[in-house]
Amino acid sequence: MKVKGVIYIIDVTCPFENRIDGFEQAKRVKHERYAPLLDIFKNQASRVEIVPIVVGALGTWDPANDKFLSKITTRSFLRKMQKLCVSDNIRWARDIYVEHVTGKRQFDEAEILRNPNFRPREPTTDALIDVAHCSTSVPALPV
Repeated sequence: MKVKGVIYIIDVTCPFENRIDGFEQAKRVKHERYAPLLDIFKNQASRVEIVPIVVGALGTWDPANDKFLSKITTRSFLRKMQKLCVSDNIRWARDIYVEHVTGKRQFDEAEILRNPNFRPREPTTDALIDVAHCSTSVPALPV
């Protein structure tokens, strides 16, 4: 994305580690991954920056995200975007966790390919898998 002569290389990452050190590590990985692009784009702009957007899998929003995002959106939309990102992230993390515990996929992969706006459905009592009978040492959590 290019804004006012500055190219921003943006990547969203969703680490399962929700502590500050996990967020900092995720940012370091993104900076290392995209560092080779800095030289490629430097002639096309006055400055090139790598911007990792970090949203924890359990719903933690990295306040550092706001520094960049406030440059490109309104404050009210930024608040809405935070809520949407956190909500979607929690929902997908729940599906990943349930699949890990039960071995059963919680969403239709084909639907994701057909519909880029696909979001996993809200869990219902009927749709939940009986995790109490799974062969794992991980306790079942209410969802």
